Amino acid sequence: MKVGEARHTYSAQLRAYNEKKYDLALKRNELQEKIKTTENGSVIYADEAVSLELTYQAVSDKYDEYSTYMDQLMAQFDSKMNEIS
Repeated sequence: MKVGEARHTYSAQLRAYNEKKYDLALKRNELQEKIKTTENGSVIYADEAVSLELTYQAVSDKYDEYSTYMDQLMAQFDSKMNEIS
């Protein structure tokens, strides 16, 4: 796979993870409001809150992993381009 192809692939995946993180953050905020406005909300929605938080963290970790790889890939690309120049 060439650098341009890898960059395109990883950029697309980063966008997808970022969109997923955004959607999960919205759901987390909505759930927090339900918890606040419902009697015993923290008990009633505890499982959902934990699941949502774990999912958000997993997606965030994958985003960070791909972002780190992309940074390393671009650093290598820049280094090679500087050698040529």
